[in-house]
Amino acid sequence: MTALLAERLQQRVKLAGSAPLLTWYDFESGARTELSATTFSNWVDKTSNLLQDEVVVAAGDVISMPLAVEAPGHWLTAVWQLACWQVGSREEAVCEATRWALAWLGRLRSTAHAARDERS
Repeated sequence: MTALLAERLQQRVKLAGSAPLLTWYDFESGARTELSATTFSNWVDKTSNLLQDEVVVAAGDVISMPLAVEAPGHWLTAVWQLACWQVGSREEAVCEATRWALAWLGRLRSTAHAARDERS
């Protein structure tokens, strides 16, 4: 399923990259955000790289996703969910009490990698 989504997004970029893919409306403020397939794909790729390179998320990791609870229809939620799927992790919508989990996981993995590197 994950590979299928990434493949379909790349197909859309090739076929109609500049055409609108996602339009998000904030009815309270009147804000409107429209993302082309190319722009959306770029956001997903950059977020995937952040997860892999900075936070050190590995395939199979579970990511706390409070954004999915607080703003389930927001375009950034879609970006983060697809980025998680793209790196092989899975997101879990959780309560606000675990907001710090993603940052904590990154620090924990960085510490573990640093300790492993020192032993080498």
